[in-house]
Amino acid sequence: RPRPPLGSILHGIVIPDGGRGDTEFLSMSAAFEALEPSLRRRLAGLEAEHSFEHGFKESLSQPGGRQRLAQALADNPPVTHPVVRTHPESGRQSLFVNGLFTTRILGLGEGESAELLGFLQEHMEQPRFCCRFRWRPH
Repeated sequence: RPRPPLGSILHGIVIPDGGRGDTEFLSMSAAFEALEPSLRRRLAGLEAEHSFEHGFKESLSQPGGRQRLAQALADNPPVTHPVVRTHPESGRQSLFVNGLFTTRILGLGEGESAELLGFLQEHMEQPRFCCRFRWRPH
C-alpha cells in the first residue's frame, strides 16, 4: 500500500501444541540503532520497492494461484517506501525492509541492492532484536 498500516493485531483462535504456533516480532528500531552511524546515514536517504507479487510468489506459482489472487494483485501493485521510517510520535527511526516483500533498493545496482538487503535481513534477524510470543488458550 502507498501508506503502510500503523501496526498489526493478531488473535489466536486455534493454538497448536508445543510452540509450533509461536510468533516472532523483530524490533526494527533496535536493529536500526545497532547499525554503524555511517550506514544509518546512508540508509536514511534510500527508498525500496515492496511487492505483493514477490511476497506471494509461491502461492502464485501453484495451479490456479494467479487467478485466485488476481484481485489482491490488482489491489496491491508494487510501491516504494523509505528504507528508514520515523515514528510519527516518538521520532524513533526504524528499518522498513523485509525479506518477504522488499524486492530492491532504488538507485542501486542489482548486485549492490541484493547485497545490502541480504546484510540488513541477516542483521535484523539476530536474536537480540527478536521477541517470541508463545500463544496459549484462554
